[in-house]
Amino acid sequence: MTALVERRLLPVLEALDEAAKKNDWFDKEYERQFEKLLKAKDNASREARITCMFPSAYMRGQVASRQRACTGLLNHRRSDCT
Repeated sequence: MTALVERRLLPVLEALDEAAKKNDWFDKEYERQFEKLLKAKDNASREARITCMFPSAYMRGQVASRQRACTGLLNHRRSDCT
Protein backbone atom coordinates (compact mmCIF):
# COMPACT_ATOMS: atom_id res chain seq x y z
CA MET A 1 0.00 0.00 0.00
CA THR A 2 1.36 3.39 -0.92
CA ALA A 3 1.66 6.19 1.62
CA LEU A 4 -1.05 8.17 -0.19
CA VAL A 5 -3.51 5.25 -0.04
CA GLU A 6 -2.71 4.80 3.64
CA ARG A 7 -3.44 8.49 4.28
CA ARG A 8 -6.87 8.05 2.67
CA LEU A 9 -7.64 4.88 4.60
CA LEU A 10 -6.25 5.74 8.03
CA PRO A 11 -9.00 8.22 9.09
CA VAL A 12 -11.66 5.61 8.30
CA LEU A 13 -9.84 2.88 10.23
CA GLU A 14 -9.19 5.15 13.21
CA ALA A 15 -12.85 6.21 13.32
CA LEU A 16 -13.90 2.56 13.00
CA ASP A 17 -11.60 1.62 15.86
CA GLU A 18 -13.17 4.30 18.07
CA ALA A 19 -16.66 3.17 17.08
CA ALA A 20 -15.75 -0.43 17.94
CA LYS A 21 -14.42 0.62 21.34
CA LYS A 22 -17.77 2.30 22.03
CA ASN A 23 -19.69 -0.57 20.40
CA ASP A 24 -21.41 2.08 18.28
CA TRP A 25 -21.57 0.91 14.67
CA PHE A 26 -23.55 4.02 13.71
CA ASP A 27 -20.94 6.41 15.09
CA LYS A 28 -21.20 9.76 13.32
CA GLU A 29 -17.44 10.26 12.91
CA TYR A 30 -17.05 6.81 11.39
CA GLU A 31 -19.96 7.49 9.05
CA ARG A 32 -18.46 10.87 8.07
CA GLN A 33 -15.02 9.43 7.35
CA PHE A 34 -16.48 6.48 5.46
CA GLU A 35 -18.68 8.72 3.29
CA LYS A 36 -15.74 11.03 2.60
CA LEU A 37 -13.74 8.07 1.29
CA LEU A 38 -16.68 6.83 -0.79
CA LYS A 39 -17.21 10.21 -2.44
CA ALA A 40 -13.55 10.84 -3.27
CA LYS A 41 -12.72 10.41 -6.94
CA ASP A 42 -8.91 10.27 -6.88
CA ASN A 43 -6.99 7.07 -7.60
CA ALA A 44 -5.61 6.77 -4.06
CA SER A 45 -9.14 6.81 -2.64
CA ARG A 46 -10.24 4.19 -5.14
CA GLU A 47 -7.32 2.00 -4.07
CA ALA A 48 -8.21 2.61 -0.42
CA ARG A 49 -11.78 1.44 -1.07
CA ILE A 50 -10.46 -1.73 -2.68
CA THR A 51 -8.12 -2.26 0.27
CA CYS A 52 -11.20 -2.26 2.51
CA MET A 53 -12.38 -5.41 0.76
CA PHE A 54 -9.68 -7.62 2.24
CA PRO A 55 -11.02 -8.86 5.58
CA SER A 56 -7.78 -10.70 6.36
CA ALA A 57 -6.04 -7.31 6.45
CA TYR A 58 -8.81 -5.32 8.12
CA MET A 59 -10.99 -7.69 10.12
CA ARG A 60 -13.80 -5.61 11.64
CA GLY A 61 -16.79 -7.96 11.68
CA GLN A 62 -19.01 -9.68 9.15
CA VAL A 63 -21.54 -6.93 8.48
CA ALA A 64 -19.01 -4.12 8.15
CA SER A 65 -16.76 -6.32 6.02
CA ARG A 66 -19.64 -7.18 3.67
CA GLN A 67 -20.57 -3.51 3.35
CA ARG A 68 -17.00 -2.48 2.57
CA ALA A 69 -16.58 -5.26 0.03
CA CYS A 70 -19.82 -4.37 -1.70
CA THR A 71 -18.96 -0.69 -1.70
CA GLY A 72 -15.50 -1.28 -3.07
CA LEU A 73 -16.68 -3.60 -5.81
CA LEU A 74 -19.63 -1.59 -6.98
CA ASN A 75 -18.42 1.91 -6.04
CA HIS A 76 -21.92 2.66 -4.76
CA ARG A 77 -23.23 4.01 -1.52
CA ARG A 78 -23.26 1.61 1.40
CA SER A 79 -27.05 1.75 1.65
CA ASP A 80 -27.28 0.29 -1.86
CA CYS A 81 -25.46 -2.82 -0.71
CA THR A 82 -27.21 -3.83 2.50
